[in-house]
Amino acid sequence: MKTNTKTRFVALMVLVALLGVVGCISVSGTEELSQTEIQHQDNWTYTSSFLSSDGTREAGAYVVVGSSDNTCTVKLEIWHEEGTDVDEISLTFDPMLSDALALLTPGGYLSPLARFERTTDGQGVVYTIPHAGFQGTGTMVFEFLIRKYFVASPEGQTRLHIDFTVHNGGTFSNTTKNGEGDIYFRIP
Repeated sequence: MKTNTKTRFVALMVLVALLGVVGCISVSGTEELSQTEIQHQDNWTYTSSFLSSDGTREAGAYVVVGSSDNTCTVKLEIWHEEGTDVDEISLTFDPMLSDALALLTPGGYLSPLARFERTTDGQGVVYTIPHAGFQGTGTMVFEFLIRKYFVASPEGQTRLHIDFTVHNGGTFSNTTKNGEGDIYFRIP
């Protein structure tokens, strides 16, 4: 009877070890996504997609710029393929004075680590979410308010630089995808 119990225990330990080895040799990697040309649906709406190396659309950005007397709004939606999650995202408005930009609606729950900061050259503002958590499971929606007279762009054009990382995690694979691109828009 004791031999049978020992045999079962050894067989169980071998099974656990094999499962651990399979987990360690799972496929993982990083892929850089390429940004498509920006599509102007009208004067104030911009879209762009991010493609994998085989041309599959993995994520997209949709920007709508609105205006009132002294302010304009910039609504940004970042969507990504089902089965992927956004890990981190960074949005840079350049040129932009730090007092000109505010976040109206974060879309979902705020990350406690989200922050605004100046660019290293002091000419722009960066909004960063270093760990998106629950907010990164679906389409991310942001609405920013810009005070028009505090924008530091003589041409009236602002660059929105989008930098994000998504991952898909399967049983035997975990692939990270990095997307980075620019959308230029005019402040009305």
